[in-house]
Amino acid sequence: METRGVPLREADENIKKLAQMNADASLLLSVPGMGNYSALLIASEIGDISRFPSAKKLCSYAGLVPCVYSSVGEGPGTAISPSKDQNGCDGY
Repeated sequence: METRGVPLREADENIKKLAQMNADASLLLSVPGMGNYSALLIASEIGDISRFPSAKKLCSYAGLVPCVYSSVGEGPGTAISPSKDQNGCDGY
């Protein structure tokens, strides 16, 4: 199979080399099930991880902070919120 003239196998090898050259992506590759593409994607999305003072702040940035809210007459709801939203969820 080819993608825009570049064989898929060659593209995979290039991604693998890039992941191995990137220190953050290399560390992410130690997570079971993490692939080269995903490691590069996550590393590029996070950027300089030192800008997050805690793991909670990183999780909030990534949108992985759970939030439970409810209204009178309604059952409880849940959301995942990267920041304080209209329901008052902090998101750390």
